[in-house]
Amino acid sequence: MRALEILSANLRWLGRQPGHPSSGPGVERAAKALGLNIGRSTVGRCLIAQGNPSLDNIETLAKVFGVRAWQLLHPTLGAVTTGAHPRPDPLRPTDDPEGLLALSESAE
Repeated sequence: MRALEILSANLRWLGRQPGHPSSGPGVERAAKALGLNIGRSTVGRCLIAQGNPSLDNIETLAKVFGVRAWQLLHPTLGAVTTGAHPRPDPLRPTDDPEGLLALSESAE
C-alpha cells in the first residue's frame, strides 16, 4: 500500500470517530479553529488518495486529528494492534509504558 493510500485510509477512519471532522469543509473549519490553514480541496484529495500533499499539510491534518504526522502515514496509526480493530485509537501516553512516544517527540 502506498503512503498516500495509507494517509487516505487513516483520515477516513479518523473522520468516522466521534468528535472528528469527516469532510474537507469540516477539516478546514477545525484547522482554522486551531489557527492553521488547509484548503478543503486539499483535504478532499487526501481523502481520495490523489495528489501529493505537502509535509505542512500532513502536519496540519495531524494536529486537527490530535495525532503525530508520522502516525497518519503508518498503517495502524502507529499503534500496536490486537486484531480487534484495523486502526486502533492512536497511542496515548498511558499506552506507552516503554516511553516510545517521548523518544519520537524528542526527535521532532
